[in-house]
Amino acid sequence: MILDLIMCVCIFIWFEMFEIYNHRDSVGFNLMDPPHPYHKFLNNVVDDIHSGAFHFDWLMAATAFFFWIRMMLMLTLTKTFGPLIRIITAMTKDLIIFFLLFSIQLVAFGCVGILMFGKS
Repeated sequence: MILDLIMCVCIFIWFEMFEIYNHRDSVGFNLMDPPHPYHKFLNNVVDDIHSGAFHFDWLMAATAFFFWIRMMLMLTLTKTFGPLIRIITAMTKDLIIFFLLFSIQLVAFGCVGILMFGKS
């Protein structure tokens, strides 16, 4: 329920920002006269990504992330993917411990390599 609410909020913000960007003036955008709304929208999105005013790409990534989580939750109900997803979720504790130990070992070997082969 909470995931669906978060997805609806992300999509509502998506549509609202799309309307704001579509109705914004695009000065110096000379592809068409008047510019096509899609080109105008993309120009405004790229301008805002560079200026840092609003990150439409972050909103798009968050929405896609929530859709993937929703799809994984729906796939747990199926006969073929349900057991596979349950096995993977049961392995998460072991995977976290493995990657933690692996990263510690990787840093240790890196330090030893720098100490032995580094220029002084």
